[in-house]
Amino acid sequence: MKKNRSEHYKKIYKTIFSFSPSGIIFVKPDGTVIDANDYILSLLEIPKDKIIGLNIYKSVKNSDIIHALDKCIKIGEAYFKGSYTSVLSKKEFYIEVFFKTIPDEKDKVKYIVIFINNKTREKRIQKKLNQI
Repeated sequence: MKKNRSEHYKKIYKTIFSFSPSGIIFVKPDGTVIDANDYILSLLEIPKDKIIGLNIYKSVKNSDIIHALDKCIKIGEAYFKGSYTSVLSKKEFYIEVFFKTIPDEKDKVKYIVIFINNKTREKRIQKKLNQI
């Protein structure tokens, strides 16, 4: 019975991960990317093998994102909203990011899941409205 339940939850996870309208990245506590969904790969216009293994701490130049990741590891969650330039594609975005830890059996941080919403279009519209 437990195996069936586990398989059931794996299918649910895979569906959410694959079809989410947000970018999802899984990271180890040391900042190494271990998985990324198709939405974020499409947004960044990069193949999966370019992001897997990337270390956020060593690669991301935006210190606010690094601080949010650190905060998440310390207290379990964090938030960032602002400009971001992809280190891989060099594309610029305005993003909203939610960071959340996934603990192990001993309640230590096992993974960090990062949900990324592209708000670039909304930011451009707001900028145009403010100019009127």
